This record gives sequence, C-alpha cells and structure tokens, in this order.
Amino acid sequence: MNAVIFDIGNVLIRWRPEAALAPLFASPSDLEEALQRAGFSAWNREQDRGRSWEDGIAAAATPQDARLFRAYYEGLAAAHAETIPQTVALLEQLAERAVPLYALTNASVETARIVARTHGFMARFRDVCISGAEAVLKPDPEIYRRLLARNALDAGDCLFVDDSAANVAGAQAVGMKAHHYTGADGLRERLQHEGLL
Repeated sequence: MNAVIFDIGNVLIRWRPEAALAPLFASPSDLEEALQRAGFSAWNREQDRGRSWEDGIAAAATPQDARLFRAYYEGLAAAHAETIPQTVALLEQLAERAVPLYALTNASVETARIVARTHGFMARFRDVCISGAEAVLKPDPEIYRRLLARNALDAGDCLFVDDSAANVAGAQAVGMKAHHYTGADGLRERLQHEGLL
C-alpha cells in the first residue's frame, strides 16, 4: 500500500449547510422543510458537477429558493468550517510517516478554494481532484481514473476513504482498496491493518 486517497466532506470536515442557512429560518424544522421543497440535495449535486453559481441560482423554481441558494453560496465558508479532529490527526500521522496523500472530493471549485484557505491540513495532499473542475462526480469511474493517471498511481497501491458507500464501491470498481468511513476509530484500525500506521 503506497498511497491514501481521502474524501473531504464528512471525513475531514463536517459539511453543515445549516451553518450557512439557519439565520434565514425560525427553526431547524423550517430550514429542513425549505431544503426539501427546493430540492437542495439534487441542486447542490449539480454545483458539485461544475455548474456555475450564477446558473445554479437562476435554476431556482421560486424567489424563495433563489434566496436559499444565494445564501448557501455566500455562506460556503461557514458550511465547511468545522473539522473532524480525530480524522485530521490520522492524516497528520500519515504525513509524518511520509505516506503519499491525495484527496478526491465532490465539491465546487469555489468550495474547494475556501476549504484550502481555511484548513491547513489541505497542504498535506500532493493533489486534490475536484469534481467541479473535472465535471465528473464520484462514483463515476472516470474521476478516480483521472486522479490515478495524472499522479502515475497504480489503483492497487491505493486505499480510498469515503463516507459514501456508493463512492467506496466506485473506487473498488477501478481496482482500489477502499474503506467506508463511519468514524476515526474504524479508519485507524484499517490503516493499522494495512501497515500504514
């Protein structure tokens, strides 16, 4: 095992759109209702695919939805501010052992820039493959192959870590070992099992 490839959202940082949007709503239930009504999850996936924010906001079905989408865009830093310290500590331990580290994330280019500015651990990665820049989302095999090819990595030498079972399966489909992240303790055990810690 020569390299570890990390997902970022909900592995190294917590993705919390409510941190950007809560000021617009009287209660968490009102916020959740608005997210469901606006189809926020599907909308955000298209942002992660590389759609411009201008086009994304223009795609809103109602003025209320447009306000929601614009507030999320303006609050990207707040939505991606919180780290998961236990996993970041594992990343730092791997870096200390000179394990080659990479990241593969479904995110807009703007989000990735904010995360890179906000979180110092991002400097540990030799390369960060961003779906918004590639116009391809995990778990499409193409995005894994692009990261491997541009870094001259052999899939069989990589351990991919992601909180999405579908994305884990996508990595396995191109020949990587993969770990379904559910917490730092389980990841630590897997890294130890692979001889990386």
